[in-house]
Amino acid sequence: WMQAARANVATADAQRQFREKNDPERDFALVVMSYKGQGEVPNPAEAATWFHKAAEKGHAGACYNLGLLYLKGEGVSKNNREAACWFRLAANKGYAKASYNLGLMYAKGDGVIKDRAEAARWFRLAAGQGYAKARIDLALMYLKGNGVRKNRGEAFRLMHSAATQGEGEAELMLGLMYARGVGVEKDRYKAEVWLNKASEHGYYGADL
Repeated sequence: WMQAARANVATADAQRQFREKNDPERDFALVVMSYKGQGEVPNPAEAATWFHKAAEKGHAGACYNLGLLYLKGEGVSKNNREAACWFRLAANKGYAKASYNLGLMYAKGDGVIKDRAEAARWFRLAAGQGYAKARIDLALMYLKGNGVRKNRGEAFRLMHSAATQGEGEAELMLGLMYARGVGVEKDRYKAEVWLNKASEHGYYGADL
């Protein structure tokens, strides 16, 4: 317990040192400490304050996390419209997860006017930055012609990219695409390989 106590004291000292500085990285570090309760009791309200400070100085991670707080109603009043605004700011700074979340919000009409084409645009941006979940959702949109022109070849390309990143859902869908010749020539061997990979990650059976 002495080691734990020393760790808490050290963390609290680090927080005090951070507070003496004036930069967005400091504000972001403080908010992570407050949110996770490092060196003190978790305090979402204080975390929101520090996220605001760092976000207003242009810190992309702070903008994204502030969006999450508004989306969940943690430390602030739940406000999906406000969440979308902060996600947009982070996305415009190249934060892939923010682009993906904004895409989800447009797909559902959550905090913004429902717009599947706009959802596809944000998914495409996140997918281009290597975010696997965005690649999966965009692939499904191309597969169904939802918000984009139907393109099974592009759906396969995106799903394959996500599968090679180890995403179980993508591995399952890729296996089914190989098995049924969707966007690619049928290949039972490759289908079995990808379906086995998917099962190892807990994904079994689905319909295209």
